[in-house]
Amino acid sequence: MATPRIWGSHARLTGPGTAILRPTTQDELVTAVRAGRHRHLRPIGSGHSFNDIASAPADSAALLLDRLNRVLAVRRYDIERPRPPMPATVGTVTVEAGITIDALLRELQSRNLTLVNVGAIREQTIAGALSTGTHGASIHVGSLSSLVVSLKLLRADGSVTTVTRDDAGHADLFRSACVGLGALGILLEVELEVVQALTLRPVRRMLTLDEFLAEGETIARTHPYARFYYFPYTDHVECVTDIPTDDPIAPQGFSHSLQRWVRGTLLDRHLAGALFTAASTVRPRQSIPAAIRLAASSRESGTGPADISWRCLTLPDLPPRHIEMEWSVPLQDWRAAVRALHTTIGPRPTPAFLAGFVISLRFVGSDGDIPLSNNYRRESLTIDIMQFHALDPYPYFAATTRAIRTATTEARPHWGKYFDLTAADLAPRYPEFEVFEQVRAAQDPDDVFTNPWLTRVLGS
Repeated sequence: MATPRIWGSHARLTGPGTAILRPTTQDELVTAVRAGRHRHLRPIGSGHSFNDIASAPADSAALLLDRLNRVLAVRRYDIERPRPPMPATVGTVTVEAGITIDALLRELQSRNLTLVNVGAIREQTIAGALSTGTHGASIHVGSLSSLVVSLKLLRADGSVTTVTRDDAGHADLFRSACVGLGALGILLEVELEVVQALTLRPVRRMLTLDEFLAEGETIARTHPYARFYYFPYTDHVECVTDIPTDDPIAPQGFSHSLQRWVRGTLLDRHLAGALFTAASTVRPRQSIPAAIRLAASSRESGTGPADISWRCLTLPDLPPRHIEMEWSVPLQDWRAAVRALHTTIGPRPTPAFLAGFVISLRFVGSDGDIPLSNNYRRESLTIDIMQFHALDPYPYFAATTRAIRTATTEARPHWGKYFDLTAADLAPRYPEFEVFEQVRAAQDPDDVFTNPWLTRVLGS
C-alpha cells in the first residue's frame, strides 16, 4: 500500500511508527477503535487538504476510509422542497463516509439525481469535503455541509451516535460535526439532500477587473452558478456562468470521452504541468507572468456544450500539482479585498514573491449556524490563491494574506488549505468557536482525535 501523502506537496501524512488501519466494514473499524491500542486516531481521506489536518504522528493510527464507500439508501420526499432559484430538494442519499464525490455523483446520476452544488475537485472523500467546509460556486446555497441531514459518528470509546438536523437534543453536536475537522469523532455515514439531475450550459466571457468589481456580485445573484478567475499581472477576469437548459446532452461515445481526456488530462493537467515545470526553472519571473498573460489573452468567450451539471461544475481531471491558500471574506468587504490583492500583485513580479497560478474567486451562500463554517451566518467571496508546487508559495501567501487582512478584519481561512493562524487568532473570527470547543471536550475528552495541527488551530 502506498504511503498516504498530501497531494499538493507530496508530504507524508504518516510517521515511521504510525500504524495504518484500512477497514472494509464499519464493524471492523468500530472493533479496532474499541480495542484502544493507539493513543491517537486520525482519519485520512484522499489527501486533498493542503495542510497537516490529516497527519498522523508516530504515536497514532491513521484510518484510511476508502473502503467504506457504499451508497446505503436513497430516499425520495413525497413533496419536493423548493429552494428558488436553485432546483428543489427531492430527497436524500445516505452514504458511507469514505466514498469519493466522483463515485457519489456517478451513483446519483444513475438514479437521475445529483447534488445541488459541488466543489471543483471530485477526488475528495465526502468525509474530507464536509470536515473542511468544501464549497461550490453559487451564492444561492452554502457549502456541502449545508446539505447534511444526518451524521453517524464513532467516538473514541467505540460508541456510535447518529445525529440529525431536527434533533434538538443534540443540536450543537450536529451542527459542529457538519464542519468537524475530524476532531469530534470518525464520520461513518452521512445523509445529504439531493435534487433532480439537471443539465447546464457554460457561458464564458472575459471581464476587466473594473467590470468584475462593478458586476461580479450581480452576476452571481442573477445566475444559479458563477465562477470567476483572476489572472495575476493582468487586468483580466474570466467569468463562467452555468445556465440550466433543456437542450440534449452531446452523445457520450468514445469520441466525446477522448476529447474530454485530451482537454482535461493531456492538455490541462500534463502539458500545463510540463510547461509550468519548465517555466519555474528557466527565468520564472519572466516566463510565468508571460504565460499567464498569454493564457488570459487567448481565452475565448462563448457558449459551451450542454452537459451533466457536475461535469460542468468540476474539473475533468486534477490540475497541475500545486499548493493552495483560501480566504473567505464577507460580502461587504469583497471589493476592497480584491482591489488590495490586485494592488499587491501589481503588473509585474516584485523581488519579494512570484504569483504562479490563476486565482479562483467564488461567491458562496450562508451555511447558517455551523460554528466552524467559513460562511457562518453570512454570504462570502472566497479567494483561492494557488502556487505551482515547484515554486516557493510562502512569500506569495504572506503578501496576499496581508493584503486581504488589511482590507477586512473578518477573513476566515479554508480549513483544508494553508494558513498560519492559531486558535487565539481564529476564535474571534468564529462567533461560536467556544461552542465547538465545548462539543469537542465532550466528544473527545482524552484528545484521541487530535494531532499537532489541530492543537495549533483549536487549542489544547
